[in-house]
Amino acid sequence: MLSVPAHRAEIDPDRTAQATSPSGAEAWLRQNGHSGRVMTSDTGEIKVTRGQALFVSWVMDVLVYIVVLGLFVEYAPSVLTESFIITIFTAVVLKLLIEAITRLEHRVGNWFKRHEGSGWRILRLLTMFSILFFSKFAVLEIIDIIFGDRVALGGFVGVTVLVLTLILARLVLISTYRRLGGQRSG
Repeated sequence: MLSVPAHRAEIDPDRTAQATSPSGAEAWLRQNGHSGRVMTSDTGEIKVTRGQALFVSWVMDVLVYIVVLGLFVEYAPSVLTESFIITIFTAVVLKLLIEAITRLEHRVGNWFKRHEGSGWRILRLLTMFSILFFSKFAVLEIIDIIFGDRVALGGFVGVTVLVLTLILARLVLISTYRRLGGQRSG
């Protein structure tokens, strides 16, 4: 079993770069201690770089998206994909789109947070709502441009429910990961 003793946890400066505007995956990696830490075990040590942790995070997210998208294809008549490989590619595109939308939302939100006053707060809320609302149309259009008739995500309501389910499934997996990290084997 691998462990990270506090006195042994170090950041590898040659292989770890600090992001000026972290993506959702990078923020998750930092919150969960995956920023180039040296992990030791009875047999030796393993270095986990930011790149490796980011790769694992993306693979995990895409696999979760494939499962959720597959379940929607199976049980929601308005969500269709032509084949399993198209489902995989759709999951990757959805991951990229959700990541881009999240970055945009955070950048715009942070810009508005630098301004004080209730007018700026209301404008920030309206802008965030607009980004979240119109991004669903962008997702539908981009999926349609890339995949055409091979993928149908069920319109605005369908894609909204799908995206919320993708995000919720990812949060459940992260929560499970964190809880397991707090347990010790005896």
